[in-house]
Amino acid sequence: MTIALIVLAIFILLFLRVPIAFAILLPCVTYVMVESPASAGTMLQRFTSTLDSFPLLAVPLFILVGYVAEQSGMAARLIDAITLVTKRLKGNIGYANVLGSFTFSWMSGSATADAAAMGSVMMPAMKRAGYKPGFSAGLTATSTMIGPLIPPSIGAVLFGVLSGTSIATMFVAGIVPGLLVTIGLLAYVFFYVRKNPPAEEDIEVSESSDLPGWRILLRALPVLLAPVVILGGILAGIMTPTEAAGVGALYLIVVATIGRWMSFSGLRTALERSVTTTGRVMIIASAGGILAYVMAREGASRTLTDVLQSLSTNPWVFILLVNIFLLLLGMFLESTAALLITVPLLLPIASAYDIDPAQFGIIVLLNLSMGLLTPPVGLVLHVISDVGNMDFWQVVRGVLAPGAVLLAVLMMVSYIPLVTTGLPRALGM
Repeated sequence: MTIALIVLAIFILLFLRVPIAFAILLPCVTYVMVESPASAGTMLQRFTSTLDSFPLLAVPLFILVGYVAEQSGMAARLIDAITLVTKRLKGNIGYANVLGSFTFSWMSGSATADAAAMGSVMMPAMKRAGYKPGFSAGLTATSTMIGPLIPPSIGAVLFGVLSGTSIATMFVAGIVPGLLVTIGLLAYVFFYVRKNPPAEEDIEVSESSDLPGWRILLRALPVLLAPVVILGGILAGIMTPTEAAGVGALYLIVVATIGRWMSFSGLRTALERSVTTTGRVMIIASAGGILAYVMAREGASRTLTDVLQSLSTNPWVFILLVNIFLLLLGMFLESTAALLITVPLLLPIASAYDIDPAQFGIIVLLNLSMGLLTPPVGLVLHVISDVGNMDFWQVVRGVLAPGAVLLAVLMMVSYIPLVTTGLPRALGM
């Protein structure tokens, strides 16, 4: 009952538009001061100790990687190179949209960064090519869901820190699901353009797309090497994920500076946005640490485990209930906040059902990422609406069809464990 009241208080405060960190903190602090004033010092220690984590340092560094890639125009260089490869295909701009997001995701690790960078390039290009606005918006928004799955996923870093799971294992576990989303969206483009051929295919995506092919590929080569630097260092055992994040950020800044792709004002903007985003994420993380402490004191996970196992001992039923719960939660909470709230509660229960932590982590990440595509919060929907100068609900309608691909992959991740655990095991993780 106590936990139910705390959760209810959190949602009431969110409904009243109280910032998420304070919506979590106020009920938790009230609980501690009423139930156990002597634990106030422990609560304060928990608030600060949550951030005392070397792996968590990867989060601001990967955020910086995404913003530097966006500010330096690397997305346009990627799209030029990919369009060069797909130009002979019917629907080539649609394919380039998906493949561009897939490639950019290996640097950003964030759906919103992908939406801002890729949307600003692809939405005008698809409009000039004659694609329907709803299709363009839906495909661009849905393809950003690749970012939270494949390395360097910021969500995977947070889940690894919260759960004690190896971040490298989480990175590798998301690769196959990310590939499945990519393949599914490419198939969606294939069938769509057969029934709705675009008016024009041979268009310039950016001002540089009329350059000779070898120059377009050469311009994109430093960008394509960024994932090799980041992921290669981790898988080779040369760097930890945190070190790889720092090296990746430094690499992109040096490349963008030497190539004159980004001015000092652009770098300043990237740094400012990184600091702002990091501050928001970290204060939510600290609040989530206190919520986890309160839940542990009240035995929330044990109680919920008993309730669920009294209903069914089948792990498939538990996964179904988790999917429904997280999809609904993602409609109202930003994905990072929802992740920090739910993992301490649900992970012990998943362990009781003998579900692999990496598999469960990808289930959580995919569900909460899909919340970015569902109103009323739907951050990616708002970004695509802004960059495409479109009505918000038109973007929502455009997401419905390609969203079926995400649901199909979610079912595969949920009920075929090898989709997430096969590759890490093959690599000895």
